[in-house]
Amino acid sequence: MQQPNPFMRKREKEVLNTLLSFITEKQSSWEKLQAETRPIFIYGMGDGAEKIMRVFREKSIPLAGIFASDEFVRGHSFAGYKVRKLSEIEAQVDDFVIVLAFAAGYQSLVDKIVELNSRHTLIVPDVPVAGGGLFTYDYCVEHAAELEEVYEMLADDESRRVYANIINFRISGNIRYLMDVTSPKAEIYRIIRDIAAQGISVIVVSSELPEIIGISDRILTLCEGRITGEFTREEATQEKLLYAATLREEDPA
Repeated sequence: MQQPNPFMRKREKEVLNTLLSFITEKQSSWEKLQAETRPIFIYGMGDGAEKIMRVFREKSIPLAGIFASDEFVRGHSFAGYKVRKLSEIEAQVDDFVIVLAFAAGYQSLVDKIVELNSRHTLIVPDVPVAGGGLFTYDYCVEHAAELEEVYEMLADDESRRVYANIINFRISGNIRYLMDVTSPKAEIYRIIRDIAAQGISVIVVSSELPEIIGISDRILTLCEGRITGEFTREEATQEKLLYAATLREEDPA
């Protein structure tokens, strides 16, 4: 059997490092959790928590428990664990790690998570929507050419910085990468209005009703994959939008 050429291996490593120079994180969130000695608690329930717990079992990561925001705890259990209050855990455990198991869909929740990150070690592991693969540095190495191709196709340095931060966030689970490239909503609204003023259509998808009413000229509501309502900005109210967005096919119009 032909032995691998040490020079070629070194050259391949040099090329790889050049290709992935924008990736600074090498240790995955899962590897960090495997190395942890502090208690690890999952924040949240549902599909995200189930997927995280499955990886915990595969990688022998101990789970100390599950908690939810205090206002959502009503003595129930999830996956065999009693769902606890964050305040209860903070009163009983001096230092622990939080693993976030859900996406933050509105600003007040984002603010709460950022504040939580300032008080505790918070890790947001990347779990697939479908399939079983995990996004790690090794995955990036396997797909180095594709990742680099996308990076080079981006139009400006800011776009490349956002792309790099998202990749590093998905590897590490450190929300600092997202916080560093998050634009204020006022800036996003300004960009949308500038584009619309040029006669270009912009589609905004949001569950925040005041935001939708404030920025849209025409609003469509959907429920279970169907369009259930159409409103002009003048016609729209939060009550009308909420009703239409929850109108199931079997419900009377």
